[in-house]
Amino acid sequence: MKRIKPLILIVDDNPQNLQIVGEKIEQSGYDAAIATNGTQAYDFAKTNKPDLVLLDIMMPMVDGFDVCRLFKDNPVTSGIPVIFLTARTDYDDITRAFELGAVDYVIKPFNVMELNARIKTHLDLKYSREQLIDYNKELEKTNQELKQANKIISEKNIQLGETMKQLEIAARTDPLTNLLNRRRIIELIEIEAIRFARNKKLFSIVIADIDFFKSINDNYGHDEGDVVLKSIADTITATIRKQDSVSRWGGEEFLILLPETDANGAKNLTGKIREKLAVSSLVPLNIDLKVTMTFGIAEYDENIFIDSTIKKADIALYEGKNKGRNCVVIYKGDAENKT
Repeated sequence: MKRIKPLILIVDDNPQNLQIVGEKIEQSGYDAAIATNGTQAYDFAKTNKPDLVLLDIMMPMVDGFDVCRLFKDNPVTSGIPVIFLTARTDYDDITRAFELGAVDYVIKPFNVMELNARIKTHLDLKYSREQLIDYNKELEKTNQELKQANKIISEKNIQLGETMKQLEIAARTDPLTNLLNRRRIIELIEIEAIRFARNKKLFSIVIADIDFFKSINDNYGHDEGDVVLKSIADTITATIRKQDSVSRWGGEEFLILLPETDANGAKNLTGKIREKLAVSSLVPLNIDLKVTMTFGIAEYDENIFIDSTIKKADIALYEGKNKGRNCVVIYKGDAENKT
């Protein structure tokens, strides 16, 4: 029997978290089911096949990573999208989650609008995959009646083309800022690394963070915080060059990829972004608000993994935070960073 509303399974060992997330899910028009541990969640999913799972990492006995692995190893549950909803922010945890088959990773405390957008995107992806399966079955049945089958194929191909366009955009875009998402920017960095191996033209990676963003959310609310994120995204996009790429890296962080650019060139470009922010006023709900950012820069090093280059930029970012924020720091290893 087809469900009237999508069923979302929420897995968390904290009853308060279950109540909060469950209420938000039901207010968004979904049915919510809860599980307080991994074993309970896995047993429920095998029997009830929820449309999507929101999964915490830190749980007793069976943690979220093991639960995700169980889901993906079982054909009955492997097609259920899993979104990690957790307070864990370590880059290795995020990477591991995607390697295990999770479709997304949302960090607590979460923004309700953003969580709903991510849930909708992945439900749409799931339903589109199911439609493709149904389409193939239908095609097999109509194969004997070639004229009718060709008509159906033509109609379905048009629908499929539109669906694939929508899926392609959804799969590479952050729904809040319309910037590239984490997965797509990593793909572009990998392409740039291949290009570097051929032409030896250096490129740089910048990680930028909005200073005191938590206080913006606390003082003005998350809706206004979203306005700030979108405005910052627009400012960065308007400042970088055509060959550059920018993504929402997570929360209030952005990652900028600068092809054929050394660290000093990256510093000059990020300085322009800082200058634009200095003369711009972000005005959510008529509140005059000045926003600054801190930037960490790392040049690509072919002798280490891409992840390590990103971590260098992150280290430089936190060096800037420790120096008082609103600055640009180039990663210099054990030597003193220059700003």
